[in-house]
Amino acid sequence: MKKLLIYLFLALPVVLSAQIPAGYYASANGKTGAALKTTLHNQIKGHTVHSYADLWTDYVTTDKRADGKVWDMYSTCTFTFGSSSAGGNQCGNYGSVCDCYNREHSFPKSWFNDASPMYSDIFHIYPTDGKVNGVRNNYPYGEVGNATWTDAKGLGKLGSAKSGLGYSGVVFEPADEYKGDFARTYFYMVTRYEDVVAGWYSNAEAKPTLNGTAYPAFNTWVIDMLLRWHANDPVSQKEVDRNNAVYSSVQGNRNPFIDHPEYADLIWGSTPPATTDVVPPVITVDSVTYANTVFDATITVVDALSGVQSVVVHIGSAADDTTKATYTLSDKGNGVYKVKFVAPFSFSPVYCTFVACDSVGNCAKLPYTIEGSTAAAANREVSFSIFPNPASTALRVDLAGDVLLQRVEIFDMSGTLLLVQEGQSSKVSLSSLRVNGMYVVKVVTDKGVGSQMFRLAR
Repeated sequence: MKKLLIYLFLALPVVLSAQIPAGYYASANGKTGAALKTTLHNQIKGHTVHSYADLWTDYVTTDKRADGKVWDMYSTCTFTFGSSSAGGNQCGNYGSVCDCYNREHSFPKSWFNDASPMYSDIFHIYPTDGKVNGVRNNYPYGEVGNATWTDAKGLGKLGSAKSGLGYSGVVFEPADEYKGDFARTYFYMVTRYEDVVAGWYSNAEAKPTLNGTAYPAFNTWVIDMLLRWHANDPVSQKEVDRNNAVYSSVQGNRNPFIDHPEYADLIWGSTPPATTDVVPPVITVDSVTYANTVFDATITVVDALSGVQSVVVHIGSAADDTTKATYTLSDKGNGVYKVKFVAPFSFSPVYCTFVACDSVGNCAKLPYTIEGSTAAAANREVSFSIFPNPASTALRVDLAGDVLLQRVEIFDMSGTLLLVQEGQSSKVSLSSLRVNGMYVVKVVTDKGVGSQMFRLAR
C-alpha cells in the first residue's frame, strides 16, 4: 500500500518493523536470476500446512484491521470475524457487495487443480468480499481498458485488458493501493512452488499468466506488470505484520519479497547487476551408455577459476528426479571424470544430472537422458555446433549429416528446464531468457542426444 510506505526500491530493504530471523536469507547473498529464485524456494518450502477450514481462524491473526474487523482488499465493507451463527459475516450465500466475506485464492485454485499444499497456503488466500470474489472468478489479474463491472463499495474492476498490456482477454484489476500486495503474492507463489509451477501451464485458464517454466514462470507481459505494481505500491506495514504473523503463528515460512523487495528486480528485472555474474565449471558429456544393467559415463569438466572440487551424477526415473541414486565420478586427469557401476535399478530411460562444483561453491548441472539395453546405441552422444556464442536474441543449432532434429531444450546452470522447442527448426528464440550468464542447450535427434553450454549476453 503506497500510502503507508515509500522506500528506495533498488537500494534498500524494507525498513519497517520486520521480524526477520537472523541469517534467514544468508544463502541468497550475491545471487540473481534463476539461482536466487531457487535459493529462496529452498528456504521457504516445506511450510506447516494448515487445512482450508483453519483459514477462518487464522485470519483473526493475519488479517485483522486496527478496529478488529476483517481487512478486505476487495471492498470497503466492514466485516466481523466468525460464522453467521456466532454473529460474524462469513459466507454463506451472497447477492451483493458487503453481504459476507469468504476465502479468495488470489492465485486461482483451478490453475493447480485444487492440489495441496497450494490449496490452503494462506500467503495467497485472502479474506475478501464474496460478491467481488465471484466476479473476479478465475480471470487473470491485469489492467482494464473497458470495464464491464464495477461497484461503489467494491475495490477493483472487471473488463477487457487495456491496449498495450500484452494481453487482450478479460482481466480483473485490483485497487491501486493493493496492487503491490498481489504482485508480491504472485512472486511468492512461483518461488515457493518452483518445483511444480511448470506443470500448472497445462490448465488453459493459467496460460495467460504462466509460461510453462520454473523460471521465469510468468509470461513477459505479466512480469512487466507485476514489477510495475511492485514498484508503484511499495510494501506496507499491513504486509509486514501479516508476513510476521504467518511466520510465527501459521505456516513457519515467509514471503521473501515483503522482507526484501529488491529480490523481485534481481530475479525478474531486465538488467541484473553484472558484478553478480559467476562462471561455474563447464561440463561436456563424452559418452554415456546403459546396457545389460551396466551404467558407464565419461565426462569432461573444465573450471578456469578455482579448480574442480566435486563431480557427481544423480539418477532419476523422470525428468528433474534426482532421488534414485547418486554416484561420485573419479578424476582420471586432464579434466576427465568417469563412473561405471552395475545399476541397482531397472527403469528406462534413465534421467541423469551431472553436477560439477568448484572450490568456491559455483556449481554447474547438465541433464542427460539415456535409454537402457538395446536402445542405448540409438541415444549415443550427437555432435553439433551452435552459433553465435555468446548469443543475445537467438541461437542456431547445426547438425552434421542426415541427423534429424526433434527437440531443443535449454536449462539454466541449476538444471532447471527453461525452454522447450519441438520440431526441426534449427533457430531457437532466446527472448524468454531474461538473465545474462551461462546456459545449457540440449538437442534430441533421431540418432541420439547432445548437450553444450553457451553464454547469453545482451
